[in-house]
Order: sequence, then C-alpha cells, then structure tokens
Amino acid sequence: MDKIEMLDQAVQNKDRLIGLAEVSNRVGKGRSTIYERIKNKTFPAPVEPGLWLESEIDQYIDDLRRARDLKIAANDEDAQAA
Repeated sequence: MDKIEMLDQAVQNKDRLIGLAEVSNRVGKGRSTIYERIKNKTFPAPVEPGLWLESEIDQYIDDLRRARDLKIAANDEDAQAA
C-alpha cells in the first residue's frame, strides 16, 4: 500500500493523524528511540514526515501488551511445572 492509499484509508476510517509529540507521549519513548526503532522496523513508520496513523500506534501498543501478557503466562506455566 502506497502513501496515498494509506492516507485515503485513514480518511475513510476516520483515522487521525498524530504528530511526534503525541506519539512520543503515548509510547513513552523519545524522538531518537522512535526513529531508531523505525529504522530497525520495530516501530510503525510515519505516513508523512512526522505524522503517524493513530490506529497504527494503538496497534503497536496493543501488540506490546499482548507480548507482555504472553511472556507472563509462559513464566507462570514454567513456575507451575517446576
């Protein structure tokens, strides 16, 4: 999906575009960490310089939460098996 399609999809879905300050606030990471993670493909890339789709940041946070919960569940299973 190219940039124009992503922006069109955002408008159709009434998805907000949010800036770096809000992204940074929501994920608790600074600018350099965010851009380093984008470079490493572990963070959503902006659709325009300095603008992210709110839904992609929400999904990123949800994915972190799920990964944490799976790790906790696996540790609980290991503790019960011991």
